[in-house]
Amino acid sequence: MNRHSEASVLAAHAALKCHEAMAKLHRYIDEELTLHELEHMQAHLDECRNCWNELRMARGLRDLLRRSCTEKAPDELRSRVTDRIATLRRELATPTP
Repeated sequence: MNRHSEASVLAAHAALKCHEAMAKLHRYIDEELTLHELEHMQAHLDECRNCWNELRMARGLRDLLRRSCTEKAPDELRSRVTDRIATLRRELATPTP
């Protein structure tokens, strides 16, 4: 088996399913994936037109929201949201028994 064939076999075993890719879509857009996750996500997007279209729509929506939302949130609200996000990230990173 040549190197290209080996890589294809390994990629097939590690390939993301669409529902897995969609679950990671916003982390992909926000550049929060690990290198391993990023490689698998990019490989999936290279092969899956549906997920690629979802990515394009999500990026478009994000860009539209950025252009539309010019008011700054009050400092207290920003602080509460940031704290809640940090709490959720810690909870998600902690394995459950």
